[in-house]
Amino acid sequence: MAKRLGVGRFLLWSALSVVLWSVAVIVACHLVRRHPGATAYELDWIVSALSAVFAFVFYGLASRRLKDLNMPPWLVKVLAFPLLALILLPFLGLVPGSPSENAYGAPQPSSGFGLLFAAWILIVVALLVSYPALTTYYQTKYALASGGGGGGEL
Repeated sequence: MAKRLGVGRFLLWSALSVVLWSVAVIVACHLVRRHPGATAYELDWIVSALSAVFAFVFYGLASRRLKDLNMPPWLVKVLAFPLLALILLPFLGLVPGSPSENAYGAPQPSSGFGLLFAAWILIVVALLVSYPALTTYYQTKYALASGGGGGGEL
């Protein structure tokens, strides 16, 4: 049985995974753009694969976080629906877990100020780096689709 995951560690690992996904997308776009004959389809496939890895990691984190809240981990499937995810994600990131042992194991140690502070700083970094990742992806996709092709610089 997987352990419970406290709020601080959930926020920290989630933000770190967004940062890593964003950097990977930017690097992938630059590499695809430099490859002669690259297509928008290939870029889409690469970004989709990176996104699937991110989703796999995130859903694992969210499942463990739900266990900390003494909720069934299958509830993570609700995150697939954007409107419901908007309701559930703040709950996962702000509500402390049950302080005593629950059906999913012993409580996690308190996150502490330092871990929560680092997590929120990393969340800001994730927000700042995700925008360039998305714009780089769309610019590269447009360049490839319009015949700008590989071999050029952004």
